[in-house]
Amino acid sequence: MKPGPDSIGIVAVSRNCSGVAARACGLVSLEPTKVAEILKDRPSWFRDCRCIDVMSIIPTANGGTIELIYMQTYAPTTLAIARDFWTLRYT
Repeated sequence: MKPGPDSIGIVAVSRNCSGVAARACGLVSLEPTKVAEILKDRPSWFRDCRCIDVMSIIPTANGGTIELIYMQTYAPTTLAIARDFWTLRYT
């Protein structure tokens, strides 16, 4: 199946462990300095994001937090509606 306007790509890069940039370089075939630059520029990850809100924050027993995040992206065309995403994020 060919990727179309509804296809979504997700890549998870772990934090607080060694070799993050090296694993990211292997995923996208870029120079290490370019990968580090992209990882540091978090606002650019959401360029087509219309709005992003943290709706709820729930503390966990081990000191982490679970966040309920609402994100809406711009419509791909003027005839389509904007897309909504609900995400649970653990930090």
